[in-house]
Amino acid sequence: MAREAPPQNTIYTGMLAVSLGAILVGCFVLALELSKDYDWAITPPAGPTITLPSKTASSSGSGTQGAAVVLPKDTATAQATPAPIPAVTTATLPPPAALPTIVAAAPTPKPEAATPTAQPATKPAGIIPSPLKLPGDRK
Repeated sequence: MAREAPPQNTIYTGMLAVSLGAILVGCFVLALELSKDYDWAITPPAGPTITLPSKTASSSGSGTQGAAVVLPKDTATAQATPAPIPAVTTATLPPPAALPTIVAAAPTPKPEAATPTAQPATKPAGIIPSPLKLPGDRK
């Protein structure tokens, strides 16, 4: 029985080793990040302070939860109400604009007569034999 040769290392074996090394380095960096040894801590800026209106500002006095808060109208803080959108029906639409009429049709262009400018062919068109000779004078 013949002995088989051991497998050879190729470029793909080297690429496999490089990718394994990259995975191991990535796992190491991830472990440092998760253990907080790799300190990249930054403090976020303070957010704006938010003040909410109190629940006692309701003028309805019903005291039910989920009711809308009605504030007294001030002329300085009153918001402009949008104008109502008018209803559009077929009676309120204007008639479509008239299409332009064609004054006169342009005559169709006629192609000029073709003038032969090509030189007469000296060799017949088609398969042109190659000047290359096969060894042994075979044809």
